[in-house]
Amino acid sequence: MKKIFRTFSMAALALVGVVMTGCSEDVVDNPQPANNKSVTLTMTVSIDEGAATRALNVDYTNSKAVKTFAVGEQIAVVYQKNGGATAKAVSDPLTALDISGTGTQLNKLATFTVTLNDPKAGGNVQYIYPAAMADDMGFPNLDALATQDGTLASLAANLDYAAANGNMTGTALPNLTLFNQLAILSYTLYDDKGTVGDKTDDVDITSTITGMTISDGTNNYAVTGRDADGHIYVAIRPTTSADIYIAATDGTKY
Repeated sequence: MKKIFRTFSMAALALVGVVMTGCSEDVVDNPQPANNKSVTLTMTVSIDEGAATRALNVDYTNSKAVKTFAVGEQIAVVYQKNGGATAKAVSDPLTALDISGTGTQLNKLATFTVTLNDPKAGGNVQYIYPAAMADDMGFPNLDALATQDGTLASLAANLDYAAANGNMTGTALPNLTLFNQLAILSYTLYDDKGTVGDKTDDVDITSTITGMTISDGTNNYAVTGRDADGHIYVAIRPTTSADIYIAATDGTKY
């Protein structure tokens, strides 16, 4: 997914979403059509733009991160089959014609095409976006957050997990709104040369950082690099209340 930023700051922003956890014993990754029970379906998905706490910004009012769909992206569909099994299918890549929306919803609507094998009428369905965040069993692949490269492009394309849950209408896929499931952080690191809290003589050292470790006391994240725009971007699991610990190195000292 593509993100467009106007202003950046160091901000830890969390949103807890609803995740469907019901998976059974028979999960197939990208099922190939094997009989006439396979159906190719489309659904239109939108990106929620409601909560300001999902944005990386300075004043939480005028500066927002705008999350949009991009050509080539895919979504995972986790669905129930007749007989009770749960399966995962991955959509076709988005084309420019699949992406729409106007005004504040510009590029925030997308029509995905996906093939399901023997879907259960009225069965549960979950969308996981991007598809890279769905593991082989159809669960969110939160282990992918453990090592990150610190760049916005990689985070947006592979890790910025959003999800939606619903039910099939007959054997048709529902149109749903995706909600972000992670906290996104943007770091700028400074060497304080004078009085603590006085930023006038601080030196931005972000460009010298070669690695960083972040911990909330339970989960640890290793960051191996930084973005060319001078910031370090990290996606972490949301937490209702926790101290965030940071250790950074320039290759010679922490």
